Amino acid sequence: MPSHQVNKLNDGNYNIFIKKKDFFYFTNSDDATKNKFMTGNTVAKQLSHDNQHLVLHKNQYISKLDQIIKDFEYLSLKGVSTGQQFSDLKNQFEKQVHETEKELSVLDEKISRLNKIISAIDGLSSDDLRKVETSEAILSDLKIDKSTKRGDLNKTIEEVKFERQVLNERFHDIVEKYKTYQGVKENVRDRENDTIKNKEVKR
Repeated sequence: MPSHQVNKLNDGNYNIFIKKKDFFYFTNSDDATKNKFMTGNTVAKQLSHDNQHLVLHKNQYISKLDQIIKDFEYLSLKGVSTGQQFSDLKNQFEKQVHETEKELSVLDEKISRLNKIISAIDGLSSDDLRKVETSEAILSDLKIDKSTKRGDLNKTIEEVKFERQVLNERFHDIVEKYKTYQGVKENVRDRENDTIKNKEVKR
């Protein structure tokens, strides 16, 4: 694994940064026929399984919102607060806000589904036959194998919760930054209007 994707921590552990679409080639010194390519997504899951650590996902919407804010910062540095370019960026931002809100709802639904599966898995060991049958029906409806381990589900739900928390916090932070840029734009516009009025008065 390339060194730039590995960060050694002071406690001896490592943070490994992997993109889902990265490719890694693994070799088997004992049997070359077992050499194979693996995607970053597969490698992350395998490392997580072997070391019992969470896979912390950076939601794609964070990157998209970050990029728009960088574009706003660039325009502000150039003194651009009006015109088609600024208007297009504003529309793009508002669209992305809507998409991010939908993504947060999707993550909420995913957490709810995982909680439902965990409850059904727990219900399989109940002494109440009706509860067992209900749990089996729920798992069948959700297309979940009855042998699914609760520990794996707990790990997955923690990963999703963390992903949602990070996205939500970054989302609100970026929205506040956007409001700041909007405030700057309005102040500039007010100053321009005041300047025009003063000129008209002098005439």
